[in-house]
Amino acid sequence: RLITDHRVRVLNLTRRNFLRFHLSLLKANLTGRWTETGDETACDDDPTVTVDIREMLFILELCRSENDRIERTFDNFGDFYFTLDYEDLVTDTGTAISAEALRRIATWLGVRDDFDNGCQHYRKQSALPLRETIRNYAEVRQALRGTGFEYCLEDERMYREAPRTLGGGLITNQASTRARAR
Repeated sequence: RLITDHRVRVLNLTRRNFLRFHLSLLKANLTGRWTETGDETACDDDPTVTVDIREMLFILELCRSENDRIERTFDNFGDFYFTLDYEDLVTDTGTAISAEALRRIATWLGVRDDFDNGCQHYRKQSALPLRETIRNYAEVRQALRGTGFEYCLEDERMYREAPRTLGGGLITNQASTRARAR
């Protein structure tokens, strides 16, 4: 209410692929690491996970409900409300925040786009595609088929585009090799 009453600007960072959100949370809980920075290869310590189907469906529904509520709350907020998807902010692992996303935020805020974007590199919790990071992928796929969450089976752009590079080397092959070695 404070935000809407005082028309405070709201930047809503979303993640359309709720399954990826759930996997990031699972991996953070498993490893105890909530952020990943640096230039080293993200898949060096990229655990695979077994997804509890019941929990996953609950979390996905919770994400949808939360997003719907936020959208309804700020539906008529106009220029005070800006949505940016995580996929557009973090476009590859081991790189800085997207310059295009920063440009869009600067335009929305009406400030100069002179962010120092070269000093911090962010790694994703997971460098592996869905099929490689989820041990029981077939079970997850079956549970999501025919539901409003089936779209989550199409992985985020950075996992679909190949080859991906990090520090000059390919990570797609490294990630696959490490996953098979486990």
